[in-house]
Amino acid sequence: MCFTPLISITTAIIEFGIVIYLLKRIKDKRLRIIPLFVLLLGLYQLTEFFLCTSDNYLWPRLGFIVYTLLPVLGMQLFYDLSNKKLNKIFYSIPLFYILVALLHPNFIILGTCSSFFITVRNLIFNQNKILMWIYLAHYFTYPLYGLYILIK
Repeated sequence: MCFTPLISITTAIIEFGIVIYLLKRIKDKRLRIIPLFVLLLGLYQLTEFFLCTSDNYLWPRLGFIVYTLLPVLGMQLFYDLSNKKLNKIFYSIPLFYILVALLHPNFIILGTCSSFFITVRNLIFNQNKILMWIYLAHYFTYPLYGLYILIK
């Protein structure tokens, strides 16, 4: 469930402003991932805006790629705050899904914009239940495991 063009572009502009502020203010190397995380949130909002203002399915594809990176970046933040090194193997699951999104010609099945929300259907969530469950497991367990590492 996503928002209309006006809300999306406004949110993106605010998030890009926050990125600039964070880049100027953050000095602690352990927090270096936060501006990237917020930048990706803004880029996601931008993809929503362009989905609603164009007929190009490139935008929902890019949106999927952007939000696929969020869990591993959240996990990276928790590891950084714990002064621990995240094994790069954790990036393999999001990378796999990004490659599927980039390489499969019919990855986006449907992308529509309504009065309040946009709807996007893709290959992962609408045609392949195994890939969907792996994706969802990664999406929710990565940040939770990172939080566990932080508080442990």
